[in-house]
This record gives sequence, structure tokens and C-alpha cells, in this order.
Amino acid sequence: MGLAMFSIMLSHQEFSSFPPFNFFHNYGHWGVEIFLFLSGMGMVRSLAKNSVRIFFYHRLQRLFPACLFFGLFKWSIFQVDDSCLSELHINLWSCFSLDLWFIHSIIIYYVMSPLLYRFLMKYPELGALTVLIAYFLSHFFLTPIVGYNWRSPIGVLTWTLGRLPVFVFGMFFALFPKIIYKQRLYMCLGAFIFAVLLVIIAKMIELPLWISCFLPLCTALGTPVMVIGCIILLSRIPVLFRHFCFFTGSISLELYLIHEFVIWSLYLKAYNLYNNMLLLLVAILLSFVLAYVGKTILNRILVSITSSNDKNVR
Repeated sequence: MGLAMFSIMLSHQEFSSFPPFNFFHNYGHWGVEIFLFLSGMGMVRSLAKNSVRIFFYHRLQRLFPACLFFGLFKWSIFQVDDSCLSELHINLWSCFSLDLWFIHSIIIYYVMSPLLYRFLMKYPELGALTVLIAYFLSHFFLTPIVGYNWRSPIGVLTWTLGRLPVFVFGMFFALFPKIIYKQRLYMCLGAFIFAVLLVIIAKMIELPLWISCFLPLCTALGTPVMVIGCIILLSRIPVLFRHFCFFTGSISLELYLIHEFVIWSLYLKAYNLYNNMLLLLVAILLSFVLAYVGKTILNRILVSITSSNDKNVR
């Protein structure tokens, strides 16, 4: 998760368009797929040991305070000086970090998770087929009509359906030992072959539709390979860098909520004052500092609230 977050940070700015950083600039967005795959696995783990009520309480406790804290921070800075941040579209929705498409989608995935969990436990092959059909309908009909304008309700639905397969794929991986036996394995393979046939038909009809369907699907199916690659890489790199990756993963949500704001504000304000590489390093360092400080403050607030509630109960 730390490696995924770092690659996303490099893909979300304009200074890494030259070698060797252009690799992250062009392909770093694949880190989102790793995030969603791991999130799907995490949902299964949480639902397996908690009730639905506790599951939602944990999701709310993790997401809402961070989104509100960093959203209010960005909104407050924008009220002081909005001269250089107009491209970020800071508004009242930004107070809850709803100016970020990922937050919309992850909330929808969280709401769907208990239903998907039960559905996949009982009908894994039908669940796989349903998700794939929804995915293709999204790319065949919604995307050509509305595109990926996540600021509209239909656009949010398009983004969410487009990334849903990789999230459900993560849930499948976590559930695999419990739900798959020989007959179901054949049925799941049949569902996958059906999906491939849909892709081939799309290619025969129109090339752009084939690209819009085939590439995201390959990305979703290749995500476990990317995760395994990250694990192998972490086992081979120096211990210090490994600890840095673990630290990055521990504040990944906070980094996601703040890093684009920091990078774009620095880029628009100080582009002529620093060379590109120095500006990139300053933006990344400041993002880490703000993410860590923000999470530390939130943790202390939550601990104090929990302690006060325990005393009141006693």
C-alpha cells in the first residue's frame, strides 16, 4: 500500500514527465487498483469477524474524521488565498473531501460490501458474472454518454462501476479458500470466458470501446500480480526504505487527502522560484509532514473521546 501511494503521488503532478520519473507519471495511477484490491480483501477480513454495525462503525471512524479534518484544512487555506487554487475546485463539498472522486467511490463500496460479502459467499459464480456485466454496461453505455465527469452523479456512478471489478476481485481472493470447490471453480471460469467473449465482441464492433473495456479489465486481473511484485520488491530492498514504505502505507489515506492540494498549490505559486526537481521534493516532503501531523492529531482526539466515553459508562 505504501508503494502504491507513492506511485500515485508521482502520477498526480506535472514535474515527473521526464525520464525516469515519467514511468510513474504515466502508470502510477495503477496504484489505485492496488488500493482497491487490498481494500476488498480488508472488507472481507473485517466482515468475517465483526457484525455489520461494528463494520460500519469502523469504516466511519477511519474515513470521516480524516476526510473532515483535511477537507476543512484545504477549504480554510482556500478562503485565505484562492488566487492560485481555482483548478482544484475547492467548495463546501471539499470540507468533507468530496472534491476527490475516490472518496465518493470508496463510500459506495463500503455500503455495498456487506451485501457483496453475503452474495459472494452464497453465489460466487453469479456474483462474478453480475459484477462483470455491470462493468461492461458502464463502459459501453455510461462512459460514452457522460464520460468520467465525477462531479455529476452519473459520472460518479461511471467511475464506481469502472473500478468495481478490482474491488470485488480483492474480495474474491480473500474468500477463495471458503467458497471455491471444483464445481464452482468451473462456473467461475465460465463466467470469466463469457467476459472475455464480451471484450472480443467489443473489439469487433469498435476499437475505442475495446480499449476502454479491455485495458481496465486487464489492469483489474493483473492487480494480484502487481501486489506480489510489490511484496517481492519489499523483501529485496534495504531495511530503511522498507520501513519508509510501511510508514507511507500507515498514513496512505491522509496522504491521498492532502498531497494533490499541496502539489498543485506549490506548483502554481512557486513554479518560477524553484527548479522542478526541488519543487517536487518539497511538495512530497510537505505532504508527508501534514499527513503525519494530521493523523497524530486525529488519533489523540479519538483516544480522548473514547476514554471520556469509557469513564461515563463506568
